Amino acid sequence: MYITDWLMVGITFVYAVVTVLILIANNKSAKVAKEQVDEMQREFEESNRPRIEVELQLINRCAIVLRFCNNGRLTAKHVRIALEDECIDSLPEQEFAEQLRNQKGT
Repeated sequence: MYITDWLMVGITFVYAVVTVLILIANNKSAKVAKEQVDEMQREFEESNRPRIEVELQLINRCAIVLRFCNNGRLTAKHVRIALEDECIDSLPEQEFAEQLRNQKGT
């Protein structure tokens, strides 16, 4: 009976070690799964957001118009368009430049 007792101790020890190794492997697997879910959420949010794009259009060869389009899946809210002073100053029509300066302040 002495050998069977030691055999049971050995089996229990191996079982305990294997259980700890399984716990470590499951913990690593859970971390990888969490990282994967976080990345999937980031990609989902990136693909489901408003995308404001600017188009330059020439109308009747006399006016250049900036057209702002939302090409994203969601509606763009609280959009703010800022033109640099250098861009406004470079406009050939002073009337348009003055209108843009006035609108920039609001």
